Order: sequence, then structure tokens, then C-alpha cells
Amino acid sequence: MKSDLYKAVLDSYLCSLMKHNCLIEVFMETYRSRNGKIHRPSEILFDEIVKLYLKSRENLDKKDVQFVPITINYDRVHDGESFPLELLGDTPKPDSIVKILRYFIAINKPLGKVIIRYCEPVSLQSFLE
Repeated sequence: MKSDLYKAVLDSYLCSLMKHNCLIEVFMETYRSRNGKIHRPSEILFDEIVKLYLKSRENLDKKDVQFVPITINYDRVHDGESFPLELLGDTPKPDSIVKILRYFIAINKPLGKVIIRYCEPVSLQSFLE
């Protein structure tokens, strides 16, 4: 019962955003990849947008939906010192109060260069045709 209500609210909210040409930001990753491998994305919100577009094309005044893939990469990551050791077989150190405090202190340090790449937009309407 609750999930039906949540879905109805989400659908109506997404439909309103799409009708008014609003940007919708979707993070596809379910979790951060430390080794560069691509993990299966979370497709829940993406699927809802596509389903709504297919179901209510007439209500959206035949507007198109554009997906713009973006990647964000940093020069330095917070666990950059321990990760190579873990790859070599070292067991990860359990979290401790000291480790958490060091993390919060380091969070304010610069991460170096940030590289943002925008790919060509993908038109849902063209894809379906």
C-alpha cells in the first residue's frame, strides 16, 4: 500500500518536472569503485523516467528527454594510501575512532585537479525511433 503511494507521488513529481523542462540529476552508481571497474548501475530512477516518458508522451507535448552522461574524476582520493596495499593482499584495517577523525580532518584538504567530462547528449526520442 505504502509503496503504491510512494510510486504515485514519484511519478507525478517526475512528470511535472519533465513537463516543465526541469533538469533531473541521476547518479547511476550504487557505490564507489575503488579499482576503476564499472559496477552495474542503479536503474530505478532511470527506469521510472523512461516509463513515464513512454506512458505520457502526449501529456508532455511531445517533448524529448535528453540524457547527458557525465564523469567526475579526482587526482587524489581519501583512501589512496591504503588501497594499493589492499590490492597486494593486505587486509583492510577496520574503522576506528582515530581513522574516522583523520578522515574528517582530511576532508577539507584539496583533492588536486578535478576532471569533468560531458558526453554527447542521448535523445530518448531518437533512441526509440
